[in-house]
Amino acid sequence: MAGSGLGDRYGPDQRRPRHDPQQGPAEIHGKRADTVAAWSNPRSGNSGTITLLKKFTQARLACEQIEYRFKSSRPQARPERYLFNSCLQPDGTWKLAP
Repeated sequence: MAGSGLGDRYGPDQRRPRHDPQQGPAEIHGKRADTVAAWSNPRSGNSGTITLLKKFTQARLACEQIEYRFKSSRPQARPERYLFNSCLQPDGTWKLAP
């Protein structure tokens, strides 16, 4: 996924990923648990992975827990990890779940 729009959302001045449930994990949504997609941003040197950890039902909606692992190009930066829950809406879009 080098050079993809996904990596562009992790610029050198951003500490945390912006989760866009529609675009970011397109390679993940609807797949089986443990599906992993890698990304990188050649401009910033940042990289990471997105992993579909589990599928579940919430309020009668199909939902997924997605993990983002983020590795900054900054020398002293530690890898970061973020979890998001997204649910498939009746109109076919994915939205963040509480």
